[in-house]
Amino acid sequence: MPKFTEHDIRTLAYKFWQERGCPSNNLPEEDWKKAEWILMSETDEQEIAQSDAPAPVYPSADDTNNS
Repeated sequence: MPKFTEHDIRTLAYKFWQERGCPSNNLPEEDWKKAEWILMSETDEQEIAQSDAPAPVYPSADDTNNS
């Protein structure tokens, strides 16, 4: 579940529009999609970093039992 709101997307999309010099031939869908993608990516990274799941442990070649 995303931990950001529509307001967060709108605010970031507006920032992108301003960074492009506030063009009159606006492309709001592109700014919106970019903002949404960035916020989702940041949320995914935060969820991974905060995960309590232990990292997988893989046996090394030294751990094999050659009886």
